[in-house]
Amino acid sequence: MRMAICLAVLAVMAGCGRNPKGLQAEELSNMLSITNLAAQPVYDQGDPPRIVAVRIDADVVHVGDVPIDEPFVLTWRLVDDQNDTVGQASKRLEGDMEPGAVRRVTLTVEFEARESVGGLRNVATFDPVSD
Repeated sequence: MRMAICLAVLAVMAGCGRNPKGLQAEELSNMLSITNLAAQPVYDQGDPPRIVAVRIDADVVHVGDVPIDEPFVLTWRLVDDQNDTVGQASKRLEGDMEPGAVRRVTLTVEFEARESVGGLRNVATFDPVSD
């Protein structure tokens, strides 16, 4: 069963200062796009009508004009109508992305068992890796 989930990519600034190693979160968000989104519920094996996670498959596309040399983190959150986080997952992606490059990502966002994922929204953010 496939489910349609709206995708909202929000830019979140990682602070007021400049990241000395490279791009800030806002710059990354302006240079990266998410396409080919597919989301599938993961059912509780002990109680199959209940959903315990959503598996997200998507492509991260570099739509900017300059290479992204440094690694960054994609954080995917599912939020409810009150904008509260229901679950989240993160994945580190290596840099070395030339303009036009595509990275396929798979994330499993786990949460407390629920009857439905209707009404949940996707929020994806990109943040530089801070060492």
